[in-house]
Amino acid sequence: MKKDKIFLTSLCLCLALFASTCSYALTISVNALIGEPGCDLVDAINSANNNADIGDCLREEEGDGNGEDDTIRISEDFVEYKITQADDSDIFGDIGLPAITSTIRIVGQNARITSIVRDSEESFRFFLVFGGDLTLENIELRNGNVLPDADGGAIHVTPDRRTLDVKFSSLTLLDVQIIGNNSKEGGGIYLSNDTNLLMKRSTIAWNNAVETPSGGDGIGGGVRAEPIPERGGPTSVRIFDSTFIGNEASKSGGGANFPADAGSTYGIYNTTFFDNKSGLSGGGMLIVVDDDDDVEDLGLSNSITLRNNIIIGNQSGILRGNQLLIREEDLDNNLIIDNNLIGNLGETTFEAINVDEFPGNIISTSDGDQPLATEQILEPSLFVTSRGLLMKRPAIGSPAINSGVRSRSERTGTFPNLILISQEPGCRGETSSIFDIFSYRIDQNEQARPIGNECDMGSYESEHGANDEEQCYVVPTSNNKTVMFCL
Repeated sequence: MKKDKIFLTSLCLCLALFASTCSYALTISVNALIGEPGCDLVDAINSANNNADIGDCLREEEGDGNGEDDTIRISEDFVEYKITQADDSDIFGDIGLPAITSTIRIVGQNARITSIVRDSEESFRFFLVFGGDLTLENIELRNGNVLPDADGGAIHVTPDRRTLDVKFSSLTLLDVQIIGNNSKEGGGIYLSNDTNLLMKRSTIAWNNAVETPSGGDGIGGGVRAEPIPERGGPTSVRIFDSTFIGNEASKSGGGANFPADAGSTYGIYNTTFFDNKSGLSGGGMLIVVDDDDDVEDLGLSNSITLRNNIIIGNQSGILRGNQLLIREEDLDNNLIIDNNLIGNLGETTFEAINVDEFPGNIISTSDGDQPLATEQILEPSLFVTSRGLLMKRPAIGSPAINSGVRSRSERTGTFPNLILISQEPGCRGETSSIFDIFSYRIDQNEQARPIGNECDMGSYESEHGANDEEQCYVVPTSNNKTVMFCL
């Protein structure tokens, strides 16, 4: 035993020659509600931010991590973790928990998602990520509210610009549900520039972005990203196997509003957008591509990819884009919209762009004019996963079944006698790495893909075959568009 200790001590001293400290991943266990005896979530976050034990929150070594990522584990005794008052207030509005200024991972340990709930007449959001990196796993954020004057009903992500050395921010959501939150922009989540969002197997539901008398914009019911290049770098958004349902925006982007300035990167794969609404445009999703000449002179370009998504049953108001509206003057190769199942409720899908530029999408109409019933594409009722996440499943015989693509090959350049090809994600992979692209992702219900010959579109991998009970056909028309009908 003594020899083991001596060996470990010697190893640590040797490693210290290459690093200032021997560091480990640290875990903090939350076992109390805020203000009660024990370690509560406020003290746990302060402990992680300050790299010190605070109150009854003791940091314990876990494994041989890099020492930078503190993991906060919420006891399985809490099905709901209620927050009754704001912890802090700043220029971004009131927050129920301390701002995230370091790298922190918060995990709900219940078999079902742990709900963090605003249980108060006070208005506040849950998290402000301010020059930090926040990962949430198996967590629900419910009933946040920062109306009438602030952005991000549940989470606000922004860089720390207090010094010349800007500290970027990132948000990662794994098996997370953002539900019933309200703000003037980004009813669920607001992303400033210099931020990154990675979302996997998560649900954004019934959040609201409300235009207010004080000048609120009512933009981005579920998620609002707002890159501003003149103030900093771009925004990166990657969304896999997730669901946007029932979100509303008074103006634009019911499900999501993504202004894509030069340098921004958006990739949305196998995600379902259903029953989102906007008062003006982009019921399901609005993407605005900024062609600012001053920004283009910097040599920056944007990249937008939508693949294997289901975007149906959404509505916009007096303007355009019930399902999907993309505004861009000049289309280029960085805008890739392929192999999506897109609804046609009330008007043409791509109002601001020419759909002929994007072959391979299914426009869900029976004859090119009349909408196909959504019940033939998605089941009428909601499905609840074992974790408690809400989502929509494909209907039996849905054309979404077995219609997903595994990945796409893109030519990236040439050498003499050699063509360089990169593989971009479909239902396989999350990056263009050749080592990553051959691995299927699990769906939002944690079901392995594929079931059948190919994977499905949307967030759920159906156990039914495409030919069960109902046969659907997809055929090209004379004007190079695609029509679907079911028998």
